[in-house]
Amino acid sequence: MRKVTVLWICVGCLLVGTALIGAGTLSAQGNTPTPDAFSVCGRTVANITRLLIRDYKLKPQSKPGTPNFCKDLEAEANALIEAQLAIPTNAFPAESKIAYAFIDYAARQYVGTMPRDVKFMAVARNTLPDSRMIFVIGDTFAVFVDYTFTTLPESQFDLLPDYREANLLIKPRCDADWCQPAGPKPTASK
Repeated sequence: MRKVTVLWICVGCLLVGTALIGAGTLSAQGNTPTPDAFSVCGRTVANITRLLIRDYKLKPQSKPGTPNFCKDLEAEANALIEAQLAIPTNAFPAESKIAYAFIDYAARQYVGTMPRDVKFMAVARNTLPDSRMIFVIGDTFAVFVDYTFTTLPESQFDLLPDYREANLLIKPRCDADWCQPAGPKPTASK
């Protein structure tokens, strides 16, 4: 794999008369930044990003040298933290049985069909009468699905807190390869 060196200069250091120049690299395959490139984003973002790469397989897509590199890198790290580390303790593991996924608890904005056997954690539900929608999170998604199209038993469904009252840090999103732009729900159920 060919490496490309990226040079950065600490702008704040230049303002106080100290020149601090560092180097980071981009891999030629996918232009994924190496850990050295994160130093320009400050100690906290750099350290958290390195930890997430090492322990949680974060693969940053942000590009060093772009105007919003640090902001984008922080958003990527935060999304992974929300998806994998901020899971409520009363969540239940389950799997999809080919479930339609929605970005809203009222099931109005369809974002794709979750393939069979996709694993997730069920963290909340819509407690309105006749609703079977649960909020589920995985590595690349946080969506609503009908629990009857999952392996989640009704007894665990009943124990889930109401989505509107759960105060979840995790916001709905869909970045999995099966996701699509939000649109009207399908007319036929699977």
